Amino acid sequence: MAMASDGLEILDLVAESIIVRDLEGRIQAWNAASEALYGVPRAAALGKLAQDILKTAYPSPVSEIERAVLETGTWEGEVRRASAEGAPLKILARWALRRDGEGYPITIVETGRSVTESKRLEELEASERRYRDLFHYMPIGLTQVDASRIVPLFKELRAQGVTDLKAHIDAHPDFLPRAIDAMLVEEVNEQNVQIFGAQTAAEMHGPVSRYFQAAMPTIRRSIEARYAGVEFFQEEMKATRMDGSVVDVLFATARPGAIADKSLVGFIDITARKKSEEGLRQSEYRYRNMFQAMAASFWELDFSGANELVRGVLKSGVTNLRQYFLANPDFVREMMKRTRVVDVNDQTVALFGRGDKQELLGNVEVFWPEESTQVYAEAYAHAAEQAPNYSTECRFRRIDGSLFDGLFTVAYPPREMGRGTTMVGVIDVTARKQSEEALRASERRYQSLFQAMAVSFWEVDFTGVRELLRRARASGVIDFGQHFTDNPGFLRDIMRETRVVDVNDQTVALFGRGIKEELLKTTDLVWPEESWPDYAQAILSSLENKPSFSVETRLRRLDGTIFDAHFTVWYSPDNRTAGLAGVIDITERKRAHAELERSNERYRHLFHHLPIALFQMDSSNLLAFMQDLRAQGVTDLDRHFDSNPDDLTRAMEAVKIAEVNHSAVRLFGGRDADDLIGSIAPYWTTSKQTLRNILNSRYNGEESFREETKLATLDGRVVEGLFTSAFPPALSEMGISVNSFVDATEKNRAEEMLQHVQADFAHAARVSMLGELTASIAHEVNQPLAAIAANGEAGLRWLARPEPDVVEVRELTKRIVADARRAADVISRIRGMAVRRAPEHASLAIDEVIREVLLFLRHEVQSRGVTITYHPARSVPPVRADRTQLQQVIVNLAVNAMQAMANASDGSRNIVIRTAASDDATMVCSIEDNGPGIDAVGLARLFDSFFTTKEGGMGMGLPICRSIIEAHGGRISGDNCSTIGGARFMFSLPAAT
Repeated sequence: MAMASDGLEILDLVAESIIVRDLEGRIQAWNAASEALYGVPRAAALGKLAQDILKTAYPSPVSEIERAVLETGTWEGEVRRASAEGAPLKILARWALRRDGEGYPITIVETGRSVTESKRLEELEASERRYRDLFHYMPIGLTQVDASRIVPLFKELRAQGVTDLKAHIDAHPDFLPRAIDAMLVEEVNEQNVQIFGAQTAAEMHGPVSRYFQAAMPTIRRSIEARYAGVEFFQEEMKATRMDGSVVDVLFATARPGAIADKSLVGFIDITARKKSEEGLRQSEYRYRNMFQAMAASFWELDFSGANELVRGVLKSGVTNLRQYFLANPDFVREMMKRTRVVDVNDQTVALFGRGDKQELLGNVEVFWPEESTQVYAEAYAHAAEQAPNYSTECRFRRIDGSLFDGLFTVAYPPREMGRGTTMVGVIDVTARKQSEEALRASERRYQSLFQAMAVSFWEVDFTGVRELLRRARASGVIDFGQHFTDNPGFLRDIMRETRVVDVNDQTVALFGRGIKEELLKTTDLVWPEESWPDYAQAILSSLENKPSFSVETRLRRLDGTIFDAHFTVWYSPDNRTAGLAGVIDITERKRAHAELERSNERYRHLFHHLPIALFQMDSSNLLAFMQDLRAQGVTDLDRHFDSNPDDLTRAMEAVKIAEVNHSAVRLFGGRDADDLIGSIAPYWTTSKQTLRNILNSRYNGEESFREETKLATLDGRVVEGLFTSAFPPALSEMGISVNSFVDATEKNRAEEMLQHVQADFAHAARVSMLGELTASIAHEVNQPLAAIAANGEAGLRWLARPEPDVVEVRELTKRIVADARRAADVISRIRGMAVRRAPEHASLAIDEVIREVLLFLRHEVQSRGVTITYHPARSVPPVRADRTQLQQVIVNLAVNAMQAMANASDGSRNIVIRTAASDDATMVCSIEDNGPGIDAVGLARLFDSFFTTKEGGMGMGLPICRSIIEAHGGRISGDNCSTIGGARFMFSLPAAT
């Protein structure tokens, strides 16, 4: 049956959901908190099966959970449910079994609270960290550009009716410098700092024009694209580094749809790739001239002398050359001395020598520093294992003794190995550790280098193409670009006349099916129709006598699959019918680039749309301020602020808000983000101590700080919540910190209301207890009143004598006054316990409180025949507590003990109260009796609300005691470990500071 209405009113005072159901699962009680949590009215829930209403998903079978409750009396765990509107909920539930007077189980009481938001917050925090790290540490240079000043320029042009920005710039050339000057770099990641050779990210902030001096046409096209509403623009260009040098980059800019005045610019350093392409253009007559014209150092080496040394070692029984070389570096150095330089190209002379080729034609040992000994050994080991080639990065020494980093490549053509010679290539990668592999191809001696390259190479013959073009020109064709567009069949004929003379192994792997001859046909096999315009551009570049042409396009394998490729073709300067083409598969790079773009957009949107107020702070000036203080010898910043309050103001002014999200704007009463950008001072007027704590934390090198605090808003409100500041080293060095504020204003108000409800419960319990102690109260009051009456009557008699005894009357009057004060004190104590008022915490001696309680209970103790013995400790630290609430706890525990002994068999009834100091910071008080003790069921549920073993009891006394002790920062417990044979209750409180 449903719980009585008066019991339900008590349940409605509890902030957590309370659901009572019978053992068949039918709901008997459903408090107001349950209505609010699940959105189901009480009337709709009562009498229904709990599973039908709550649709609970349990962490284990519900039958096992119910069996555990019947065996142990309780269960606690996290379950998943849904509200009436279908919203998912995560509930931390606790079940307790309720039994009748005979011990039979009758109902299960569930208390629950939602942990949905806390779980979601944890997930959002982890996601935010992940996407922020993606932005700051991804291996692509990223720059955030403030384009807010260019937006008004665009609006002005649109108001004038300008639709074609390109034509407008042609007519008004002064507009382009204005537009470029209007764009400012405001944030870069670490990869961008490296690409542009800056010391810090802050050094790159400011006008964008200084990076694009060598690429104004590209910047113009990107501005025109933005004006036309294009969200993404990409082009290869040259960018100017901080030291004035120029690098080749793939430039891409995107304007996130939700942020009209920002642009995200990405840079990929393609200098290495461009250098490799430049080298490939030097090919002539199938690789012969590459030896002299390549921008790589080539050496022809004779290692027959080293072979003699190795043969001797092998005859001695050595079977593992690699292991032997590793154990004998001096032997490897001797092998170097026996390895002779036969020939070098001009690049080698420039890279290693001083202009004289002859000084390089000796042994190679002089060019190998000690740290690179094992590289030479590994190269020889590869040759011994008949590997086709070997490549790695290592250090080399020039003739003048200076060291540099180089990409070392050696090939082992079988024909040359038989003569004891091989070809070695070295590319200087001092300024670029990750360069493209240099050309390894050459007639006879360089063919192995050609085959080992990780790039697909094609040698093509344009003889038939030149003939087709000659005929077309003779027939009157002048504009071949238009002719290709108008006559796609002619372009197809061009492809079929482009003959493939040779390909390397990488081409067979990338395009073919393992048979090289399948590719030695015409190029139309690999060009799908969607890419014909790119092929047409390659032919047009040849007609314009350009040395090469490069484009990102789509190509087709022999099995019909299409992939993304970077295609480059180089034309022989002496024979325009010959060319060399290179293909790099960029499918993964394109996919990764697209994924990075999506990830970056997610990060930006996450930052701005998270339901938590987020702030990006510019702390660069604060770091400089703190460095000055450290230079002055300041070690304790808090003490320094006490002596120098103006420095706290300086520190506050040194921190600026650089960026905020939408939640911050809403919470702090702004119209848009610009309202919050700038000084932090207006927000800390109510919590300067928290600000000091943050500054101390950062000064002491901590990576984060959090504290509950209050902040002022722009519209005059004060919000309460958890403030977190993060300044990890990677960001702190750039003068960046990230702050968040979780609004808890409403939560704190709810907790305050809960405290009021708890105070009401405590007051009700004290009033109830005073009712139980009516006889003791009457006795305590009657004693001094009776004494006052007796002394008054005696005084009147002394005054009625013929000669009044004034001395005796004076003494009687003093007694009357003392008894009146005694009665007043009793009434004051009773009034203090009966009056409802807010707790007043003060430093109290526990001994005084206990002695007051014993006086208060004196008559109750005597009437019940109970002996109370008090053992105060010699030195117990004072506690900070509310006197009335502390008295209530001790009275409640003492009265419980007396009531427990009331039904005991004849004999002495004893209560022992002890105090002790468990340490310098904690006071402990115990109350023991020699009654029957506490049964097993009672021990498990001592402090459960509404649980009682007394007939007519409310079951609120011990829960209220626990709430009072825990509100004072202490703990309370009960057991059967009394030293005099019954129950024992103990509570501890922290010492007053």
